[in-house]
Amino acid sequence: MSASAARRRALGFTLIELLVVIAIIAVLVGLLLPAIQKVRESATRTKCQNNLKQICLAASMFANDNQFYPIRSFVNSSSQLIGPNMPYQNATWLVLILPYMEQQTVLTQWQNSSIGNNAWANQGLVPSYLCPADSARAARGIAFGVFTSYVGVCGYSYGTSTTTQMGALNPSVQVRPTDVSDGLSNTIFVGERPYIATSSPRGLYTKDDSHKGTYCGTAETNENSSGINGACSPAPNYFGRTMTYDTDDACAFNGLWSTHKQGANFAFGDGSVHFLSYSIPPQLTMALSTYQGAEPMVGVSDWY
Repeated sequence: MSASAARRRALGFTLIELLVVIAIIAVLVGLLLPAIQKVRESATRTKCQNNLKQICLAASMFANDNQFYPIRSFVNSSSQLIGPNMPYQNATWLVLILPYMEQQTVLTQWQNSSIGNNAWANQGLVPSYLCPADSARAARGIAFGVFTSYVGVCGYSYGTSTTTQMGALNPSVQVRPTDVSDGLSNTIFVGERPYIATSSPRGLYTKDDSHKGTYCGTAETNENSSGINGACSPAPNYFGRTMTYDTDDACAFNGLWSTHKQGANFAFGDGSVHFLSYSIPPQLTMALSTYQGAEPMVGVSDWY
């Protein structure tokens, strides 16, 4: 063998060396992928928290101008609207705060009767109303409304009982900032619940009869009789996620939950946003959902 041929052979890799390099690369990739996924999930959660903070501040600015927090706007007679400065029949609370979200153009489009429902799938979507973790659902769209990942916490439950419907974002009662005797920092205003695409969808903030889809309680009793995997769990449905929860599961709108891991984000009345673990005792989330329940709040911060 010539000297030049020997040098060329010395510069190459043997099969064993190549396999070792491939194995090292595979190990490094295996170590890096979980770290990258964790960073991505953290960024998604942070963006979601920023959305909730903006929504809660918009609700507070609405209250500054109107002396009460946004409620479902509806006509109770042929000419009378509930509340001042609310000239929008059947508007959800998320529609009412659009000007405070710098979305006056979207509000104008909503008021324009010439815009059909189909157009709303493309024109009415407000990025801050959608959690990045739910972005895959946004691609599917919907023909008769625009959906949101966030719901107003109406108290224990959306039911008509004054005992359970004690949330600051109450669908029927004008709650003033001065009414929140429990303290703004101890009262949940907005929580997460992904849009539910069933035959009776929930989470449509622009559809005329969607006000029920933009409120939820921490011990919700407004349940369907069955979902994808059969009968829904017996009420009350506490904050948390079960294996049956899915985008198209009729049971999934019965409670607050998210597509984040191990918990969900909540906006409080003072503008702060906290990630609450699913393991938080139901009694605490129920206490946090009322604005004048005078419940003890010992240990709440341990779950943030």
